[in-house]
Amino acid sequence: MLSRQFTVRPAAMSDLAAVVDLVNARSVGLVGEPRIEETEMRGEWEMPGFELGTATQAVLASDGKLVGYAVLGDSAPHVRLRAGVHVHPEYWGQGIGTFLGRWAEKRARQAVPLAPEGVRVVLHQTVPNSDAAACSLLQAWDYQLVRRFFLMAIDMDEPPPEPSLPEGITIRPFVRATEAEALVYATLDAFKDHWGYVEMPFEEVLDEWVHWMDDDPSFDESLWLVAVAGDEIVGCSICYDVTGEGPHVGKVETLGVR
Repeated sequence: MLSRQFTVRPAAMSDLAAVVDLVNARSVGLVGEPRIEETEMRGEWEMPGFELGTATQAVLASDGKLVGYAVLGDSAPHVRLRAGVHVHPEYWGQGIGTFLGRWAEKRARQAVPLAPEGVRVVLHQTVPNSDAAACSLLQAWDYQLVRRFFLMAIDMDEPPPEPSLPEGITIRPFVRATEAEALVYATLDAFKDHWGYVEMPFEEVLDEWVHWMDDDPSFDESLWLVAVAGDEIVGCSICYDVTGEGPHVGKVETLGVR
């Protein structure tokens, strides 16, 4: 049970800045750097099919400060669910993470009847390796460590060398007006053998991509590069020049070859 000094409710759009501050405070406390910008969080909350009222929980202290936040990602075919739990460093060790983690599990169970019959439903939580308390808690709840991801970085003191391309391959900027569907098809094809890949209805995937392209102010199609062979997109490098880490940090979000 959560202490009576805290109140719980779904997050609201008016909480956006407070949730971003909370997520970044936790990230700074664990890895020394902020994690997300307000535009990124807004994009997630405004994603087609995402409902703040059922997909989130916010924990507030007695003074109204938002000190805990959880989100449960669930979409068709409802077989791979993703939970995120964040607690402000000043409130670690007070049972907030435990409460929100259990909420995420309870919420995830509601998706099981929606999955195809006989298919395994999995709930994932991703936590920094430095968050020893969260790792221990999840292991105590019988979560299994199944994958490690590494964030790699390089200081760009000078431009990289020009790439040497195979004959017939050209790299150029993506053209949003005419290539949205082709890029989505190519990216799905490139990642269909990636760990954890789940095939989703194409129209839903396309709607999500269109949302990010049209509603994210940091979208810059000149930084979305495609490799083409004739008229076919055979690879992509989707990049951003604005991330939560700071204004001088660029990010390769997706890199794939069919």
